[in-house]
Amino acid sequence: MKFTIDINLTTDPALLAVFQRLADALHVSSPHSALATPPVAEAPLPALSFPTEPIAPPVELAKPVEPPFEPDPPKPPKAGRPASSRTAAIPPESAPATPAPPAKPVETIAIEEVRAAIADYARINREGAIALLKEHGAASVSKLEPAKYAQVMQDLNVRRQQEAP
Repeated sequence: MKFTIDINLTTDPALLAVFQRLADALHVSSPHSALATPPVAEAPLPALSFPTEPIAPPVELAKPVEPPFEPDPPKPPKAGRPASSRTAAIPPESAPATPAPPAKPVETIAIEEVRAAIADYARINREGAIALLKEHGAASVSKLEPAKYAQVMQDLNVRRQQEAP
């Protein structure tokens, strides 16, 4: 059985010479080859050169995200116009404005934290853990609404304190 592979390349003559040498070396080193010929002395190959400048311009990194849109606060009604239900809660301009107390930062609780706390409680009181989830409308932690995570954690702490010896 004999196979012949022909490869046609359009490339640098130096690279073609390397392929030719490789093909010749494979052909000569085969002990079963009836067509073995001694290697031909060739001129040394020229040194290969590589580009020193970047081929493509550098990639631009992601731009920072703009803050979310915040609408302007509602304007107080002008004098002589009745206040609509939308602006009725705005005090008249003559009343001094009192700054609103700063809102407490909302603590976000990850589902992993809730899952770990429920799992820990279930080791002690499995039925209690299931009942707690059902009280909050979920059959499992995965089905629990994220808005209820804080309340579940608070209820869980209350139950632990009640069950402590």
